[in-house]
Amino acid sequence: MINYSHIGGVMIRIFSDPAFREIEQAVLSIPAIDGVEYNTIINDPLPEILSYCDIVILKWHPGMAIDDLKKMLRPEAKLVLCVKREEEGKILPEDFTRLDDLWIHPFLVERATLRLTNLANEILRAREVSLYKGWLETLMDLVPDMIWFKNLDGVHLKVNKSFIRATGKTRKMIEGSSHSEIWGEGDEDCKTSEMEVLNSGEQRSFDEIIVIDNTPHHLKTHKVPFRDANGSIIGTLGLAQDLTSMLDLNLEIGIFVEAMPFSILITGENGKISHVNDKFLEMFNECRGDLIGAAYNAWRDWAFEDVDGFIGNTFRYAHGDRDLLIQFTEMPLTDSFDQPIGMVQAFMDVTAEKEMEAQIWKAANLDALTGLASRHGFSKWIEDNEELKHLLYLDLDNFKFVNDTYGHKAGDEALIRLADCIRNVFPEDFAARLGGDEFVICICRNLDVSELEELAND
Repeated sequence: MINYSHIGGVMIRIFSDPAFREIEQAVLSIPAIDGVEYNTIINDPLPEILSYCDIVILKWHPGMAIDDLKKMLRPEAKLVLCVKREEEGKILPEDFTRLDDLWIHPFLVERATLRLTNLANEILRAREVSLYKGWLETLMDLVPDMIWFKNLDGVHLKVNKSFIRATGKTRKMIEGSSHSEIWGEGDEDCKTSEMEVLNSGEQRSFDEIIVIDNTPHHLKTHKVPFRDANGSIIGTLGLAQDLTSMLDLNLEIGIFVEAMPFSILITGENGKISHVNDKFLEMFNECRGDLIGAAYNAWRDWAFEDVDGFIGNTFRYAHGDRDLLIQFTEMPLTDSFDQPIGMVQAFMDVTAEKEMEAQIWKAANLDALTGLASRHGFSKWIEDNEELKHLLYLDLDNFKFVNDTYGHKAGDEALIRLADCIRNVFPEDFAARLGGDEFVICICRNLDVSELEELAND
């Protein structure tokens, strides 16, 4: 039984005809219950007093209108009639059905205490049931998902407000009706799932489709057997989550991800892959069915096992017979409370861009004929290096004569051979062609003059 002191206490008002003064003593003898108080009222049976009492004890007299008395009382109030032994047979048969108890007067105080205790317990049990019912209904109506109770025949006994809103019907139209009477279709699928739950005696989950306002809705339903006090199954309890909006959102995410011009992978809060687009599958030669639901970290460690390493956020990946330069970006997904719910991983093939950057850099910093640094490349190197120790400058003797006599092709060949010679003699140092037949060699090593002369002579 509920401890009523935790919910503000409860008062049971007991009215007694003035002829039964012993009732006061009987009330005082009722066993104490936490949070329950008793108030005894001894008075003439006035309607304004009877209307708010919980137990009404009256003396019977001929012509007493029991039905009219019951109408004066609260619906849950208990009516007790006291008669003498010889008067018992004078009570009308239909009046017995309207009474909650009949006492033979005179009576022992102890007997009155016992009967009052039983009546008070009935009242408390009724209030407890009412409380539990109120708590259950409030809890059911707080849940945004549809909830229902059915009996073994599939008739809805109780539903929550979410169920009522989904059907567009009233509670009276729903409670007492079957699935087909409420939804108009899908009865066979519903019966099949109900029978599976009843036969197994365990909770089961199902994917079901219902039509609401001429629109199909995808439900994830969870059903469990409902048992009585003896453990016998008397029906089922069901809860349905409408996943339509979530599935529509999932579809929209899929369309958005597929429209991206680069490879996309999305993971959920549990680190498992939830979405990939076709560009991702093509880049990594994967199958969508194998990836969805797989742990991302496990796939990454396996897929990138042979990757040499990252340069910044870029890595080289073998794709068929060619290597790709892939730029990787990772961004967290958060909910409205800024709590992490997943990650978005983007993989961009930047091979063409990097090759173009390399070509542009080469054109800007290397001499096209010799492959050594150009004048611009030499200027950049000087700006970026403060450790220069020695600078060698050289040019070709009689270069103009070679060009004029044997042609520019021979002159170019002479320049190329000189560049190769510089690379061989100064493999550790920076060399540049300033223009024409002018070359410069930058040395950051500590060398004395004789070592420099030896290298120059070579």
